[in-house]
Amino acid sequence: MNEHSKLLHKELLQKGFTKNDVNTDNPTSMTDGLTALNRLCPKGSEVVIISDFSRFNTHASETHNTQTEQEILLTRLSRHNRIRLVHVGDPLESGHTQFRGIERVSDRNQTQWFDFSSSKNRKKLKIKFDQHQASLEKRCRQLGMSYHYLSTDQTLVDQVTG
Repeated sequence: MNEHSKLLHKELLQKGFTKNDVNTDNPTSMTDGLTALNRLCPKGSEVVIISDFSRFNTHASETHNTQTEQEILLTRLSRHNRIRLVHVGDPLESGHTQFRGIERVSDRNQTQWFDFSSSKNRKKLKIKFDQHQASLEKRCRQLGMSYHYLSTDQTLVDQVTG
């Protein structure tokens, strides 16, 4: 934890938050953050969640027609607050790259070698990314939340102004 994080952590503890509320040691899931937001966020707040949403699970809800724990937490949060999801992505995540070769890639769960010279592999990557993005957009519509996508290959100003 860097010095700024330590100071912020100490300040939050002094304001009455518990160590569980501000624990940043194991950021493995969005569930922890969404749980904390549900506990700590005053009603009527505007909440902007900026993420690549790689840790956001919509798979169970798509296959079993039920909400995942993360979606339940977002639903609760959206009942009394205005929620905006800002999905930040890189063209590489959808297979858009000039690189042609084999590279080691990781998604936090597994690491493997990926052949970027194969158009079939790049297409699979694009399909997976597009499905994830469409699922996020669909959930946002269903929950009455706004959804915005920002790409790292364009300037922020160009994306937010038009």
